[in-house]
Amino acid sequence: MKVIGLTGGAGSGKSAVAGMLADKGCQYISADRIARDVGEPGQPALADIREAFGPSVIKQDGSLDRGRMAEIVFDEPDARERLESIIHPRGIARIADMIDRGRAEGEYPAVVVEVPLLFESRTEDMMDEVWVVDAAEDTQIRRMMERDGLSKEQALSRLRAQMDPLIRAGMADVLIENNGGLRELAMSVDEAWADAHERWSHESA
Repeated sequence: MKVIGLTGGAGSGKSAVAGMLADKGCQYISADRIARDVGEPGQPALADIREAFGPSVIKQDGSLDRGRMAEIVFDEPDARERLESIIHPRGIARIADMIDRGRAEGEYPAVVVEVPLLFESRTEDMMDEVWVVDAAEDTQIRRMMERDGLSKEQALSRLRAQMDPLIRAGMADVLIENNGGLRELAMSVDEAWADAHERWSHESA
């Protein structure tokens, strides 16, 4: 079973690609979903977050105020690093456990691990291949504005806080361009998946 690390900038369409690969029978692991679970009430990480950032990031019901937390980390790089130091080790441990269980079950042709900050968190070594979804900046901004209700300035600020897309694309084993609609994206994913199967068959021959 191959492990595909799937990443890309905000608004690139990586979640859509992950869903298409899941439809092909792949096990799908979302690092964002795991990070949310790690920060839920009752989890040790939440107490560490409160200690690091103060009570203002905790809602009255005891849950993490993710909107407030997002404002802090996007405005303050040091704050993002502190948050990642709390969340990432726990998230990585869960991902590794899920990959191990997927291998043991032997039911999947591949496991797709969607990690927005894959290179930044240095988790690429956990993967057999890294697939990067890329899109033009104006396309990403439009998608973020429509999806998240951001202003153009907010969307651009979030993109600027991420890895240079040219560097990210240059580190990819597989690069999927996503500047069109879902039909075009599905065709690109089909082609990448077929190429991967051929490549893997040669490796095992």
